[in-house]
Amino acid sequence: MRLGNGVRVNSRTPSEPNGISPGVARSVRRVGPALAPNEVNEGFTSVLDNIEESYYEVDLRGNFTFFNKATSNILGFPAEELLGMNYRQYYGEPDNIRKVRETCASVYRTGAPSLAVALDVTRKDGQQRTIEISVHLIRNAAGTPIGFRGIGRDVTERKRAEEQLRRSEERFRNYFELSLIGMAVVTPDRRWSIVNDRLCEMLGYSREELLGKTWNEVTHPEDLARNVAAINEAVDGQTPGYTIEKRYIRKDGGIIHALVSTRCVRLPNGKLDYFIALVQDITDRLRAEEERRDLETQVQHAQKLESLGVLAGGIAHDFNNLLMGVLGNAGLALLELPPDSPARRYLQEVESAALRAADLTKQMLAYSGRGKFVLQPLHVTGLIGEMKGLLTLTIAKNVSVEYHLDPGIPLIEADVAQMRQVVLNLAANASEALGDATGLVTITTGAVSHDNFSPQQSIPGGAPSGQYVFVEVSDTGCGMDELTKAKIFDPFFSTKFTGRGLGLAAVQGIVRGHHGAIDVTTEPGRGTQFRVYFPALTRKKKPGDDEQRSKTTAQPASQAGKGAILVIDDEEMIQNVTRHALERYGYTVMPALDGLAGVAVYREYQQEIVAIILDLTMPILSGAETYREIIKINPAARIILSSGYNEQDATRPFAGTQLAGFIQKPYSPSSLIRKLREILIDTGE
Repeated sequence: MRLGNGVRVNSRTPSEPNGISPGVARSVRRVGPALAPNEVNEGFTSVLDNIEESYYEVDLRGNFTFFNKATSNILGFPAEELLGMNYRQYYGEPDNIRKVRETCASVYRTGAPSLAVALDVTRKDGQQRTIEISVHLIRNAAGTPIGFRGIGRDVTERKRAEEQLRRSEERFRNYFELSLIGMAVVTPDRRWSIVNDRLCEMLGYSREELLGKTWNEVTHPEDLARNVAAINEAVDGQTPGYTIEKRYIRKDGGIIHALVSTRCVRLPNGKLDYFIALVQDITDRLRAEEERRDLETQVQHAQKLESLGVLAGGIAHDFNNLLMGVLGNAGLALLELPPDSPARRYLQEVESAALRAADLTKQMLAYSGRGKFVLQPLHVTGLIGEMKGLLTLTIAKNVSVEYHLDPGIPLIEADVAQMRQVVLNLAANASEALGDATGLVTITTGAVSHDNFSPQQSIPGGAPSGQYVFVEVSDTGCGMDELTKAKIFDPFFSTKFTGRGLGLAAVQGIVRGHHGAIDVTTEPGRGTQFRVYFPALTRKKKPGDDEQRSKTTAQPASQAGKGAILVIDDEEMIQNVTRHALERYGYTVMPALDGLAGVAVYREYQQEIVAIILDLTMPILSGAETYREIIKINPAARIILSSGYNEQDATRPFAGTQLAGFIQKPYSPSSLIRKLREILIDTGE
């Protein structure tokens, strides 16, 4: 045998039971009758000892007869121990022994070599290694098989790398298939070569259908050019990839919005190999963002309206107090002048102007949502029928008017004057939309259920279920774009000229105050349609029936009044006007400029005081607080509430109490006396 450069032992023969040569030859030589001496020379031995692969020869019984240095290194056994060692000893595991036996039997039987037989072995030092061996049959000169030879390689690291790669591929495959995000591998010609289930689900195609398409076939046409530009930049190497928002068209025709992120994978020479694409469905997110923006817009709009409403209501209240002085003093002057006085005409003009100014404050109160004065059952069709003459004067002569009025609609609960204002403002707006051109204005009434309309200016808190009555005013005029439409309910906004007034803003306030809604449909060049909705009452009423309206028919009596009237109001001008009016009709007036003083006066003179005129808004004690203090003194006190606000809003803090009456500022002296007569008529005061 030879150690170091190559080791050879004799094959076992009957005369040599152990098959081991008695000496070591200097040159590698095969012992046995089949081969000639010195068949393998020293150069060949040197080559074998310097290669990394194992070279081995075994006899037919599997005992080593020759091996190189790498064989010892790979198996971890010294050469002395490997000499004559049988494969059962160094392969150890039953599975290895079975593989080697079956492989050698096949090679012996067929003569065909076997390549790359993998064996998991344990080295002498305990290390687990994986080797691959090849097996070839050795024949002697006569062609008789005498053993096997082969090459062995330690492939442990390669197998580990392959296993890691397999596990990595498995993890990627699981992530790819189970991902909640659509994933795809796209070829340079834009075709999908691999897609996951999520992408198929998003687009509504089967995997087979999708793999037969290019991405641009399912891209929304409006997004195609932008997508092509982005992918071309990536292909040209300007970017490593791209991320864009785009729309896909599903198989069923639906549209989804997606966030698409791609990265280029290139070959070592820089040529594009494929794209990896991640597709995230953001349709719901965009819808939620749009809803959030709409909600924010609605909140901002509501806040703006609320702010303007508070401002308008406050201005109207204070303006009514000022008008009280104008109207009251004009009324008192008219009472003092003889019927033939030339000054009467001028005072009547002052009174008329003050009344028109009072109407303006009503519009401001309507815009603020505080414009419901006298609520009563109202038939809208009947009201518009009565207004046809007035509407003819309101609408320009070049405009034709058509009426489609439903006589069978339910009643609504509304203020008659404010409903007239809504119809007049909408009709005037429609007429102005036509300008000098000829056209048509159509006024329609009808009823719908809650499920059949979705107003843009929605009812606060949402529309309750039930029936709604609508008034629709449409025109064939110029129409509006979205920017104009967004501003039409702003106070003093107009497309005609500046400073027209409240207009549609007042309409909106009235409708909102009646728990109604407005829907606007318009398009440039196609006219405009306003439709206002009001909750219907349950019982119906036909046009022509007598309507219940709040009327006061009593006239000021000629006889002098009796007793004292306590006037609690922080406006000195109102105090003066009220005092002069009451004193002229024989009443004694006790003034108080705030609630605290009023309570003190009443506590001392309650026996003489037959009625109290109480202002709603005052310093120190408010009207409501003053009322409660007086009622503690005398629960039967007759108190008339006075305010620049309408009755419904002004009396809200007094819900559940027994106010004797309400009078809205500005009021004339005769109106004040009538109100007093109403509450004192049963007392004889």
